[in-house]
Amino acid sequence: MLRIIIRIFIVLCTIVSARDLYVSKSALEQYETDDYLLFDFFSDTLEALHSTHPDYSPAFDAIDLGKDGPKVGEQFTLEARIYQDGRTTPSWGHIMGYQPVDNEGLDENHESPFIWVYNGVNIKYGFGSGDQRHYSIVDSVILNRKTWYHIATTFDGTNYRLFVNGEEVHNTTNFAGKTPYPTPVRFIGGAHVGQGKFLGKIDEVRMWSVAKTQEEIQEKMNDQLTGNESGLVAYYPMDIDNQYVLDRSGNNYHGTMIGPVVKSRYFSDECPKPDGTMDCPYPTIASALEDVRAWDRIIIREGRYTEFIMKDGINIEGTDYSWNQLDPDFGGPPTNTITIEPYPNETVVIDGSISINVDWEPYYHNGHG
Repeated sequence: MLRIIIRIFIVLCTIVSARDLYVSKSALEQYETDDYLLFDFFSDTLEALHSTHPDYSPAFDAIDLGKDGPKVGEQFTLEARIYQDGRTTPSWGHIMGYQPVDNEGLDENHESPFIWVYNGVNIKYGFGSGDQRHYSIVDSVILNRKTWYHIATTFDGTNYRLFVNGEEVHNTTNFAGKTPYPTPVRFIGGAHVGQGKFLGKIDEVRMWSVAKTQEEIQEKMNDQLTGNESGLVAYYPMDIDNQYVLDRSGNNYHGTMIGPVVKSRYFSDECPKPDGTMDCPYPTIASALEDVRAWDRIIIREGRYTEFIMKDGINIEGTDYSWNQLDPDFGGPPTNTITIEPYPNETVVIDGSISINVDWEPYYHNGHG
């Protein structure tokens, strides 16, 4: 157990105006929550990156829907909400798809329908038809960082469309008459076969066996589905049961989590999102660290905070590198810091425990239980 009685400094690298950001555990009662999955650099599995092969795929955060995962058919729609933070993104960010492996390696001609983020701002989407791989790359359609985007692709046998936030940004008829090979859309996040990985947040993944119209996409893209919609093959609002991501379509294409972390978005009518003010405080320390900048002061209100906190890239996001202050002989005052401290005259406890979901079963030994 750690009782906060000192200030904690996290060294950053950019001078910006200071803000006081309030954290209050009691604010949890004022917010609704919507869960999403965070895909990051941390290796949370028994697999490990190889020093000689940093793109070792099995260690990438992913959801595995299995070799018998959802197949979308000859006409289809794929949807997902994605969020990339301010740090450097991988060249190939895999959102969903699956490229099987044969004796000669990756078999792109039999690839399932897929969506990738290319170089952080472009979208690549396509499918394999058995004899060829068909795809389009659409430039500069997701330019902003720390912003949620709704991405959708539809194929009706002739038109292959890309929608961003409900608006059509690209259409090709180059693949008219082609039939997607019936390979399941197996992975969300890390491709796990090859070098594709996604760094950021993913939510509301939907797979359909029909080509949705623009009006149909716009109507439901900001709402949760009921799960019984016509043509819905698989639906992942990121509801979790232990290490399983539940398919809410009723078709039971549940996925296994390999590394991603469940996080919550907080919102209410009065506070569309926490902003660190006294009226709309962050309900957790981790949520404050999502928005913190250099020179900010995080002030924690009274309570016991049981949190598992990981934040990748907090000292490099959006910064210009200036390492002089890390020199032990640096003679100036501490600058470019984040200060974390308790609210005056209030007791703050970080207990360091981690909650787990366990199903207890009676155990008997030699007649004793």
